[in-house]
Amino acid sequence: MSEYQLKVGKFLGKGYGGHDYYEFNDVRLPAGGVTTISWNGENGEQFVANIKVRQELDPLYRDPLWLFEHYIEKERSMAEIADEFGVSPTAINQWLIKHNIETRSRGHNK
Repeated sequence: MSEYQLKVGKFLGKGYGGHDYYEFNDVRLPAGGVTTISWNGENGEQFVANIKVRQELDPLYRDPLWLFEHYIEKERSMAEIADEFGVSPTAINQWLIKHNIETRSRGHNK
């Protein structure tokens, strides 16, 4: 189960839609997803908030197992993989080299 460490937030004021805004400096949340936290204010008020935590992940083409499966086993081209992620075939080639995945000759047919 995730643990949350929370100090009482500093009230920043009212925002759009009448929402209260608080600043927290020492909060531990899970790496991704939506979670609900609650805390008590300085005067005993109880607060509840839903917090969406965004986690930046490396694109799949950087994962050696995924890249091997798609490039070697499924025989997808560097261009096909690159198009899926909006990067250049050169970027895919660099990751193949980095992971020691043998590249095919140009114009290889399936």
